Amino acid sequence: MSCLRAAASSRSAADCASLRDPTAVAVPSPPPIWAVPAPCPRPGDPHAQPYRRRRPETTFLYRIIQEHLETYLALAHEADPMGDGVPGFVEDELRSYLKCGFLAHGFARARCSRCG
Repeated sequence: MSCLRAAASSRSAADCASLRDPTAVAVPSPPPIWAVPAPCPRPGDPHAQPYRRRRPETTFLYRIIQEHLETYLALAHEADPMGDGVPGFVEDELRSYLKCGFLAHGFARARCSRCG
């Protein structure tokens, strides 16, 4: 039986290989990296870091967008012959970027059930 016919008959590639070699054993694939829990940091571990809020307002990119977003949107609106300007999803993303990292706009709190 060819691999094409095996695929057509809803057999996996491992089934196809076993048809060619009767001694072949299917090896399970490892779990995806996101499914493997990260180890808990141990007290005194030099790599364990306390939470530090990122400060987007100190970055150059943030300051540029904050200072020039309204001007950019107005100029894009004027320059567009249809009068639409920047697509709505682009404007939404830029405005969301300005809110990201500020606790006043919401936050998530996570705690490890194993180490607290």
